[in-house]
Amino acid sequence: MTNDTATPRDRRLPPESFYWAVLDTGALPARAARRPARHPDKLGYLFEAVLPVPIERVQASYLPMDGRRVLACGMDTDRVAELATQGVLTLGPASVPGFLGMAPDPGTINLLHGRFEPGEIGRARGRFVGVCAAALLACSALILAGQTRRTSFHNLQARACADATASVYARVLPPSAGPLPPAARLTAELRALDRTRGAHPAERGPREIAPILAALLARWPADLPVTTETLSVSDTAITLTARLPDSAAAERFERELGAPEGWRMAQPEVRAERDGVVVRARMEPTP
Repeated sequence: MTNDTATPRDRRLPPESFYWAVLDTGALPARAARRPARHPDKLGYLFEAVLPVPIERVQASYLPMDGRRVLACGMDTDRVAELATQGVLTLGPASVPGFLGMAPDPGTINLLHGRFEPGEIGRARGRFVGVCAAALLACSALILAGQTRRTSFHNLQARACADATASVYARVLPPSAGPLPPAARLTAELRALDRTRGAHPAERGPREIAPILAALLARWPADLPVTTETLSVSDTAITLTARLPDSAAAERFERELGAPEGWRMAQPEVRAERDGVVVRARMEPTP
């Protein structure tokens, strides 16, 4: 046990202070050779076959070598316990025996693990885990806040769309105290108008407005936050003025609205204002 080397934090002893063995893990799963530190029990049985003492009295470390071979390095637990009380953080050999050939770097061997792990390292690991947990909690809170804001925004859009639809229904349907919803009332009005139609197109009067309005409402983008400022429907023209929050919404409104069958829409007028984008559109019957 002489000629050992020491630093304030790392203790390196001569190789003859340790038990050594090269273990053939061919009888064990391949993962035991790739990650030996995760399989100390299986490797301990192989190491015990060449030890002069029971494996329970040896503190060992295992490092992968080439192929299915694993380097085993151990020391009596009593000696490890004695050295662990001297304030070092790592304990291992200063070099490896020459008979091992191409062995791992001895600086990677550390016997102070498991029940011999220094308290300072355990506390540092605990602080690191705490910081990671706090960071994960903070990220989760940010994600939750973002999802909450997005949900609130979509709810506001849905309410705005519902208000716009209700405004359109209020403009085109007569007041009613009945229990029917506006959509059903509009359907009833259309059916009533169908029953009043003449038998021949030439005998009909001006073009009926209700079917035109129903076709327009069917094409109305329901999920856009649209504020309808004006909507005028006649048998000769449809004009509307709508306000949207931005140019992207205005472009989508123009693209999806379109003109009902039998009508054509002139190029809409788009004007950006301080509180949004105003779209004015006009539709006329096709010749």
